[in-house]
Parts: sequence; C-alpha cells; structure tokens
Amino acid sequence: MKFYNGLVALLAVVVSGVDSNLEVTTDPNATAFRGGSITLTCRFIGEPFAIYWYKHNRTGAPDNTADIVVRYFNGQWLSSDKYPRYNITSDYSMVISDVQIEDEETYSCEVVLKDDASGKNNTDLTVIALANPLHPVVSGCIMTKPRECVYEVQGADTEIFALRCRVEQVRPAVSLSWTTRRDVEIETPTIPVTDPKDGLFNATRDLTVSRTEIENGESFVCQASGDSVNGTSKLVVTFKYPSEGGLSGGGKAGIVIFVLIVVAIGIGIGIGFFLWRRKEEEKKKEQEKDPEKEPLSPLQIEFEDLAKKINGYTRGPFLGWR
Repeated sequence: MKFYNGLVALLAVVVSGVDSNLEVTTDPNATAFRGGSITLTCRFIGEPFAIYWYKHNRTGAPDNTADIVVRYFNGQWLSSDKYPRYNITSDYSMVISDVQIEDEETYSCEVVLKDDASGKNNTDLTVIALANPLHPVVSGCIMTKPRECVYEVQGADTEIFALRCRVEQVRPAVSLSWTTRRDVEIETPTIPVTDPKDGLFNATRDLTVSRTEIENGESFVCQASGDSVNGTSKLVVTFKYPSEGGLSGGGKAGIVIFVLIVVAIGIGIGIGFFLWRRKEEEKKKEQEKDPEKEPLSPLQIEFEDLAKKINGYTRGPFLGWR
C-alpha cells in the first residue's frame, strides 16, 4: 500500500509539474534564437542538496525517462559530455549556448532540499531561426537599397512570366503575399510550405506578370509575416525595361557628356572670335583717326624702343653717362 501511494504521488508530480512539498518556480515558456544563448531559471526557497535539469522527449511532454543534462549534487556542479552546450549557474539556472533547432523541447528543474523536501516544474522552449537576410528575396532582382530591388525585364522573358518571392531555412514558417505599392493585395496561388527533416521551413509565392500590363518603373511588394522575420518584412520590386534603341543607361550618359563637351568647345571658340574681332575694330578706329600713320613693322617697333632708352640717358659724375 505504501508503494502504491508513493507511485500515485510520483505520478501527480509528473503530471502537475509541482510537488506539494516544495514550490519550484520556472518560466512556463521561453524563446531562444538559433545561434544565441538562453537562460532557463529555477527558483525556490531553501538550501538545496541536489538540483536536476531534465531534457524531455518533446515539447509539452515531460516524462520520467528524460535525460539529465546538468545537475548540482551535494556541493558539486556536474555536466554531461552528451550535452556540452548545457551548463548550470551559481543560482541553479541552466544556460544553453549556441542554441540549435533540436533544443526546442520541454525542460524541467527538480529540486531536493537538505530536509528532504522536493519539487519540480517545467519550461517549454521555443527556438526561432531568423531569415537571412531578414526580408524576402526575389530571384533575378538586383538590390539597390535596403529592402528594395530592381528587376530588369530581359528579352528572354516571355509575354507572361513569374516572379518568385521566397524565404528559406526559417522556423517557424512565414506567410507570404504580394501587394501593390499602395498595399492592395494581389491574388496569387498558394504554394505549400515545405518542412524539411532539419526542422527548417521554406516558403515561396509567385507573382504572374504580363509585359503588356506593367509600365517601366512600376513597383510591387512581397511581404513576409511571422516570428522568423521579426513580425513583418517587405521587399519592394521595381520593373525596368531595356532602353529604347538598344542604349543602356551608361550609353545615354556618354552621349550627354559628349554633347556637353562639344557645347563647351563651341562657347570657347565663340568667345575667342569675339575678342579678336573687337581688337581688330579698335585698330581700325585708330587708323581712321590718323590715316597717314602706317602700322609699324616689328623691326621698327624694336628701333623705336631702343631710341627711347638712349634718349632717356643723362651724364653721370663718374662715367659721364647714367
């Protein structure tokens, strides 16, 4: 009868998660990000003799066959070689480092005091794998700004083609939708979310586009919703058609630069011609004032300058000239 009563009491502890002898408090739910770390707390009143942290077989299903991952026993801190990323702290919390998808389980903290009182409680851990990048991606779309890209319509694109928006390798799964720039949702076929064996999800959504119905520069928005994109994340996709006449944007820029250079040269020649003509007109006016005066040759100008210098000399006290 005592054995039966003890078994019933033990089952009550497992089901309820709290032993009536000792109140043990844990966070009912905790969330961690893949690659980060998480601390699971275990609080109680009294001097512990032993602390056991268990990892159960799946979230929300505590069981008696769970693995002990870390423990404190009679003053000693002990860890398991099977779980090297799990450690117990001085306040009896458990720290999980470099969190992975397989860490999403139920954990329980069992406390045994020196006066033999004991208690136990559970924490359900959820692991989030964030998208990288933290926004949807569209194949063939060239990023120009954060969360904005340009899709250049190519000659190989048929009259009707599809843009595929995707978010891959995340947990939990996200939902995708296409909208106009004014947030008007576009009806698109739903593609089932895939759930690979590694526990990560892939989501895709296609937008069917007709070349005759969209204009150059028109934009659409792919929106992802879910915890793995921190709530809501958008990617703005702008369409760009090839330049007319086969000229690219760089070709147009080169033509503009060439025209500017030609215009600058023309202005320079015009200014030079204006100055030369003005000087010629001034010479002509001088000749009209003194018609008998003939223009001097370069040699005559040199002789006149030399004569002016000689006439400007006077006798000095020493050499006789100065």
